[in-house]
Amino acid sequence: RQFPPPIGNHRNFLCGGVSKMVAAAVSCTPPLCSPLGLDPSFKIEVRIHEPLWVVPVTRGDVAVETITLCSQLDLLCEKEMNEGVSREFSSRDRCRRSLSPTFESQAMVLIGKMREALNRLPQPPAFIQDYLQSTGLAGMFPRAAAYIANPQTLYSLGQQGSMDDYFQHMASLHLVSAMCQQLSSDVNNLSNHKYIAHQVALLYQSVSPLGSRGHLAPYEKAIKQNFNNIKQALTVPPDSVDPPRLPPDQTEWMNSLTASLLSTVSGFPPELRRPMEPALNFLQTYQ
Repeated sequence: RQFPPPIGNHRNFLCGGVSKMVAAAVSCTPPLCSPLGLDPSFKIEVRIHEPLWVVPVTRGDVAVETITLCSQLDLLCEKEMNEGVSREFSSRDRCRRSLSPTFESQAMVLIGKMREALNRLPQPPAFIQDYLQSTGLAGMFPRAAAYIANPQTLYSLGQQGSMDDYFQHMASLHLVSAMCQQLSSDVNNLSNHKYIAHQVALLYQSVSPLGSRGHLAPYEKAIKQNFNNIKQALTVPPDSVDPPRLPPDQTEWMNSLTASLLSTVSGFPPELRRPMEPALNFLQTYQ
C-alpha cells in the first residue's frame, strides 16, 4: 500500500515550480529601468597611507635621510660579511658569496626607502649609485655602495670607508660622558663608595681609546696618578661597621675631574671631531 507524500513535500514542490516560472518570465521581459553608469566625478581616491599634513621636503632632508640609510646598510653588509653565515662558491674567476635571506630582505627594505627619499628631489637621479658617487657617499660607505651597484656580491673587507671609525668613536664619547655623570652622582648621593674605584678604572679605560694626546691627555694622566690614592682611601678594616667613603679632598677632586672632562668631551675639540668630519662636511654641503 502506498501512502501519499507529506504535506510539506507538496509545499516545497509547488514553491520551487513557481520560482522557476517567475525566473523564466523575468528573463523574457525587458527591465523596468536601466542603471546609470558610474560618473567619474564621484570617484574617491584612496589615501589611507598618506600623511594628513604634507611637509615640504628640502634637499637637506633628503641628504640626512640618505646618509642615515647608507650607514644602516653599510653596517648590515659588514655584519653579514664578518659573521660568515654565507658560503662562498666559485663562479668563473670570481669568488662570490651566497647571502642569508634575512640580510637580503633587510637590505631591500633600506634600498627601497633610499629610492623613495631620492624620488623627492626636484630632479631624481636615475640610479641610486649615481647619487652616491656624485655626493661622495660611495667613499664614506663603500660596502653599501657596492651592494647597491651589484646585489649579487658584497664588497671586499680590504676596502675601508671614511666612516668606519665613526660609530666606535661615538660609542667611546658616550661612554666617557655616561661614566662622568654616574661618578658625579654616586660620589655625592651614595653613602657607600665601595665601587667608586672600579668606576674610576672604567672611566680610565673609556678615556684611553680616545687618544693619549690632545685635550684628553691630562685627564688620563690625572686618573692614573690618583687611582692608588682612591683605592687606599676606600680600604677599610674587615671589622669596620662604617661603609667605605671618599674623604672630602678626594670627593672634591672627583667632582672637579668629572665636570671638566664632561665639559671637554661635550665641546668636541678638533681631535675628537676628526672621525665625524666626513659626515659633517656632507651635511654642511647638502643642507
